[in-house]
Amino acid sequence: MADNPNHQDRSGGDSNSSSAEDHKITVAIDSFKRSYEAAQRQRGEHEGRSLKWTRRTAVAAITYTFFTGLIIIASGYSVYEAQRAVEVASRAADAATKQAAIAENTEKRQLRAYVFVAATTMHDFVATKKPFVKVRIRNFGQTPAYEVTVDLGINLRDLTALGSFADPGHQSPPTPLGPGVDIHPILTADRTLDEPAIAAITANRSAYFVFGIIRYKDAFGKAHCSRVRWIFGADELADGSGSVGLYREGNDSDQDP
Repeated sequence: MADNPNHQDRSGGDSNSSSAEDHKITVAIDSFKRSYEAAQRQRGEHEGRSLKWTRRTAVAAITYTFFTGLIIIASGYSVYEAQRAVEVASRAADAATKQAAIAENTEKRQLRAYVFVAATTMHDFVATKKPFVKVRIRNFGQTPAYEVTVDLGINLRDLTALGSFADPGHQSPPTPLGPGVDIHPILTADRTLDEPAIAAITANRSAYFVFGIIRYKDAFGKAHCSRVRWIFGADELADGSGSVGLYREGNDSDQDP
């Protein structure tokens, strides 16, 4: 039986149509694949660029943070060192001030006036006369003493009952006294010496006392005083020189300015 030409033509047409459809599908798939791959490449490039910039930003942030930390640490250390320097300078200034004050005070002590009794001698120590003493007061300092006043007296005292020694109340007019210069006040006993009094002194029961206070100001304007207590008793009488001795107590300086 002979083939039907129409049937052959239709089969051939269907085959051609199927091939065309397959080609279109293949082209579409290839196009989609290329688009997908291009999109993936673009996405990868974008993500790479984003990652690169993210890394750079992170590195920059870390670097900034690191250097900021260093600056803060350096600033803190600088502040600490500055505070230490201020404290050291303050302590040095205080020490220098104290040292200067000490030096100034030492200089004043070395230069200022020192007024004391240098020597005392007894005269007219005989019965029927009133004994008197010559007192030599000297400025032992290196600068003048000003407003020097002398309030000294002489009394015959019982050694078994000395009592207190009040200031005599015979203050001299104020006078300046240069360094190394003496003044010589004379003090006379208030009663005539007799034989019983001489016997009591010889037996060490009585003695003459020279006592009182010397007031003055130094060249720096500071007030000073020297308290005096000298004795003429059995030992001094036996010595025969007439010298009045320094008593064991009652002599001091600046205790009662």
